Amino acid sequence: MIDFNAGVISFSVSWDALQAAGTFFAAGIAWFQISSFKRQQKGWETLKACERYESDPILDSCLRTIREVRKADGGLPAGALSVSLDIITILNYLDGLAIGVRQGFYDAKIVRDHLEPVIRFHVDEFLDADVARLLRIKDSDFRLLRDLVKEWDLPATHFGG
Repeated sequence: MIDFNAGVISFSVSWDALQAAGTFFAAGIAWFQISSFKRQQKGWETLKACERYESDPILDSCLRTIREVRKADGGLPAGALSVSLDIITILNYLDGLAIGVRQGFYDAKIVRDHLEPVIRFHVDEFLDADVARLLRIKDSDFRLLRDLVKEWDLPATHFGG
């Protein structure tokens, strides 16, 4: 004797399994697309933050003022007090980038590729013992910025680039 209902039940179970697999596959694709979008967005936000160094009028004004003091006879260590607000503004901006990197808001590789020489220059110049002492900058100030530069000094591993 032939049981016609058995085929219907197995077809129904197969169809449910196929729908579940399709739903799981679609969810995987959606997860991939969302995470890809988040990575791209993080990259764009990082580039915008880095680009501020060159385009922000306040940072530009600070950098121009500091450049004029550098050109003066005494140079920056001697004239640091007269441009202390400008120096602190630049350091705050750079420290903000370091904080963003540490907290995962900014892409560390993009910040490094885009601004490493600039960051190193300013950290070396502004957080130098003489300038820092004149401006009363403590060792604990701008710690994440200092740590970022120290991380760049470490040799890179061969895993994970």
